[in-house]
Amino acid sequence: MLRLTGELSARRKRTRRLLVQAFTELMAEKSFGDISVQDISERAGVNRSTFYAHFEDKFALIDTVARDKFRTVVLGEIVEPTPLDLHSLGLLLVGTLKAFSMIQAKPGGKKTAKSAYYILAREELNAIMFDWLAPVQTAHGITREMAAVFYSWAIYGVAREWSESDQVLSADEVAASLLSLIADGYGDLTHPK
Repeated sequence: MLRLTGELSARRKRTRRLLVQAFTELMAEKSFGDISVQDISERAGVNRSTFYAHFEDKFALIDTVARDKFRTVVLGEIVEPTPLDLHSLGLLLVGTLKAFSMIQAKPGGKKTAKSAYYILAREELNAIMFDWLAPVQTAHGITREMAAVFYSWAIYGVAREWSESDQVLSADEVAASLLSLIADGYGDLTHPK
């Protein structure tokens, strides 16, 4: 029975990969609105009912693809398990800045698509920080949830502001400056040298 379960799980993962790959290929050929579930199913070599066994609709598929891509870019330079420290926080920030610059660089991107991307970016950053904070004891009565919100919104806000600006500083320079601010503390911000 265990072998059969493992085979089903492997087959399910393979089919899901085929659907994602088919969708990605189709997105390179035509717009999202012109892609049907039938198109995706045919390209993947599966029937429509198999598609629906994996995804509610094509919107659920694009959401999955976008979240996976965001996590891949954001966590690209982080070798897990990495302890939460200034260095790893910097890597997360640089990855997020790069992910946000990719969405800004896409020509003809619709405002609604960017808004949807921003929502999933906030959600994914919060989930990443929540997982990362699991082994960390928070101080001053701050819960893990609140700490995750604090860090994820700070990173999100900086990345969004930077990606929508003239980007005078590179992603690495922005991360280094912010990490310096965090390391030096609030006092240096209010009492410059």
